[in-house]
Amino acid sequence: MADRKVQHGCLTAFLTIGIVANAAASLLNLLGGPLARQFPLDTPTWIPPVLYASGVFNIICFVAIFQWYKWGFFGYWVSSLVIFVVNLILGSSFLQAAIPLVGVVILFIVLQLGGDRKGWSQLE
Repeated sequence: MADRKVQHGCLTAFLTIGIVANAAASLLNLLGGPLARQFPLDTPTWIPPVLYASGVFNIICFVAIFQWYKWGFFGYWVSSLVIFVVNLILGSSFLQAAIPLVGVVILFIVLQLGGDRKGWSQLE
């Protein structure tokens, strides 16, 4: 019988919060809510759909990590890099634009926690 994979609470909390936050942001962008109205009038038309798609893709990546797939982490990294570039295009400062990349670092740290229940070593 194979060892059962077990997540620790920090990883579960991070992934759950990430799913909820990305779902809310994507829904607001899709419906033209408060997040979408913050775009300058001269914003390229491709930016809102890219941000919406990134949010949906992040949700897919977090679910993949819940199911122990390592590609979920790398997908989240790529998506965060895309959001970083979009933020720079929108005129954010480097530090503001880098906030999504901080999420990747935090996820990596959380995946390293847990001793026997360390998430990173359980990913396939």
